[in-house]
Amino acid sequence: MPVICYLKDIVQSFPKWRSPYKVFIRTTMKGIPINGIVSSTLCILAGVFLSYLFPDLILSYLMTIPGFTVLLLWISICSAQLKLRKYYTAKHGFQVK
Repeated sequence: MPVICYLKDIVQSFPKWRSPYKVFIRTTMKGIPINGIVSSTLCILAGVFLSYLFPDLILSYLMTIPGFTVLLLWISICSAQLKLRKYYTAKHGFQVK
């Protein structure tokens, strides 16, 4: 039940984000976002079916995505450090404004 309440909060906050997915905003009389749950279930079932047909290919994609994300974050941190290196020597320590 807590998962449904959390999904309900996310779906009800879509108008604040000006989301183009208005079909997911609709809920049942009890406030359950049934369209969002059904579409998520269909995507998961499609993934399971594709994983059954092409196990090596899907697994390699699923392992590549987090690796690429970590690499992108690492590159971002390194580039920020290189860019801000001259400011680190001028000021000793960090200041929060």
